Amino acid sequence: MWELAGGFLAGWLLCRWASNPVNYGEGALVGAFSGILAGVIFSFLQALKLYLNPASFKMAFQRSFEFRGIEPPPELERFFDQFSQLLAHPFYILLAASFFYIIIFAIMTTLGSLLGVLVFEPRFAQIRPKRVQIKEQQEQLPDEEKLNSTSSPRLYFPRKKKEGE
Repeated sequence: MWELAGGFLAGWLLCRWASNPVNYGEGALVGAFSGILAGVIFSFLQALKLYLNPASFKMAFQRSFEFRGIEPPPELERFFDQFSQLLAHPFYILLAASFFYIIIFAIMTTLGSLLGVLVFEPRFAQIRPKRVQIKEQQEQLPDEEKLNSTSSPRLYFPRKKKEGE
C-alpha cells in the first residue's frame, strides 16, 4: 500500500509542476524511477537490519510455525540455520533484497503514478493556462515590482461564479 501511495504522490507532483500536459508514459516513467529509488533505499535498510541481527530471520520462521501450532521438521531447521549463516554476509543480503524489492517497488509505484496522473492531470490541465498568464503578467512588471513579487508560482483556487456575474 505504501508503494502505491508513493507512486500516487509522484504522479501528483509530476502533474503539479509540469508546464505541458502530462501523458501516461511520463507518469509511468516517473513512477518506475521513484520505485527503483525506494527499492534501493529499502534494500539497504533491510540488509542492515539482517546484518545486525541475523537471527531475526530464523525467529520469524519459528514464530510462523508456533502460530500454526506445528513443530517444524529438524531438516527444515538445519536448512534455516545454514541459510541464516549465508545471510550473515552483507553482500548476499543486499543482493537478494535489492532484486526482490526493486522489482516489486517499481511495479507498484508505476501503478500508483499512473493512477495519480489519471486523477490529477485533468485538474491541473485547467490551471496551466492561468499559470502561464500570471507568469507573463509578472514578466511585464517593472524591475522594482519584480523584486517585491514572489518568485514561486502563485496558487490558483477556482471559485464558482455568482449568479449576477
